[in-house]
Amino acid sequence: MPTREDTGQVVPANGHTFAVHDIDYIWQAAHGQTALVQFGNTRPEPDSAFPFQLLHENLPPDEPDGDDVTYEVTFGQGADVRRFRLRHLLNASAMSLGGINDKLVEAVAQGQRGLGLVNTGEGGPSIHLGTGADLVLQIGTAKFGLGVPAPAHGRMFARLDLDRLAELVRTHEHVRLVELKLSQGAKPGVVSLPGSRVSPLVAKARGVLAGVEAVSPPQHYELLGRTREEKYDKLCAWIHDVRVATGLPVGIKLCIGRPQEVVALVERFRRTGCPPDFMTIDSAYGGTSSAHACTANYVGYGDVYESIGLVDDALRATGLRERVVLCASGALHTPAYAVAAFAHGADAVFVARGFLYAAAAANGVAVRQGVSPYSLTDQARETAEAIDVARTAQGLRSYSVQYDQDVRLLTWLLGHRSPRDLDRSCLRRRHDRAVERVA
Repeated sequence: MPTREDTGQVVPANGHTFAVHDIDYIWQAAHGQTALVQFGNTRPEPDSAFPFQLLHENLPPDEPDGDDVTYEVTFGQGADVRRFRLRHLLNASAMSLGGINDKLVEAVAQGQRGLGLVNTGEGGPSIHLGTGADLVLQIGTAKFGLGVPAPAHGRMFARLDLDRLAELVRTHEHVRLVELKLSQGAKPGVVSLPGSRVSPLVAKARGVLAGVEAVSPPQHYELLGRTREEKYDKLCAWIHDVRVATGLPVGIKLCIGRPQEVVALVERFRRTGCPPDFMTIDSAYGGTSSAHACTANYVGYGDVYESIGLVDDALRATGLRERVVLCASGALHTPAYAVAAFAHGADAVFVARGFLYAAAAANGVAVRQGVSPYSLTDQARETAEAIDVARTAQGLRSYSVQYDQDVRLLTWLLGHRSPRDLDRSCLRRRHDRAVERVA
């Protein structure tokens, strides 16, 4: 592994690059081209990244025309909140300022403006607020930009300042949803941003010291409790309090761990009558920023498809499915991945690394030769200033629009009018060259 000779510090490894056929799709889409292949399919045999075949109908519905293949989902049904109606299929998953630089934050938001949602990530919403994009305001355990110190158990936590949050929402109409992050795939329960990525701009947004590691507590202060049941009750109460303070749909984000925890949590939502308005379910393989190797590589239930299916089943068993919007997040960077997520129960799809690959394509980064788009996220000013925001935003917009169109095309080929009508009978899971039907 290469080292920095001046300090002897080991250079952190970047995650694996995407498969070439997926990179080619993103590259062509980002350049406004219909993604094509020649001389047969380009997927490897076996394809470990995407273990499904999509089962089409040879006599599908009438030729799609205009909006015949539809998509729409409403956040906030069943609650006294300002509902949000989402009409675009692809949304930008959480990429905090710090995880990516300010120029990429601006480009992602500009590219998605008027299309799908943009998740602010946990690093504070400051730059996102002026972009005009429809935002999911994510709140992590450190409450960056929105918290007050709260000591407990011999360490410092952060308590969410509901008045400050309410004022932010009141003065920024493009904040559409609030997401309380419990965990994510790259770092479930353990969150920090290395000091090398805490630039003065990042420090100002987060309310921390520049150059010093920005550490988030392992849990939310509001959810500390002696038993799991007490924590579940506190979560339900906190969702209610944030909903009342903001008047917005409130959801939670989590990486699934033990299935019995999901069942118990959803049952508590039913008993208290206070479920979240949406749940963002992450795979165990996500992440655009830094994470502890031992958690990012080994912790979590599995891929996003199994995870979404597990939560979908639990919500249906308790009668809450129509109330809670299910958002899928985690390596869903091309339309086929999205279709598989919808078939397992997703209502909406959020992507992060796909947008970074599209940004790399727009900026001429040689991702097809194995260069990671992570190189674009550096907080160094020379890296950020080299990014053409307008050109990058156009590339991201082209990718988002093409993705939307291609999910609709696949939905039609699978015999449905809306991707939310897909189910697991539309898939077959492949094991090497053998195939079996998805349960």
